[in-house]
Amino acid sequence: MNKKIELIRLLDLDDEFVIDLKYATTDNFTKKNIYGINECF
Repeated sequence: MNKKIELIRLLDLDDEFVIDLKYATTDNFTKKNIYGINECF
């Protein structure tokens, strides 16, 4: 059974979320942006 899953951007649900995506910035132990995007779904 194939089920289509939609991703929802968290900030579209509520702008009160506090999200810290370390690997979406250079503020991590690799000093590189690993994710390439600063959004959470």
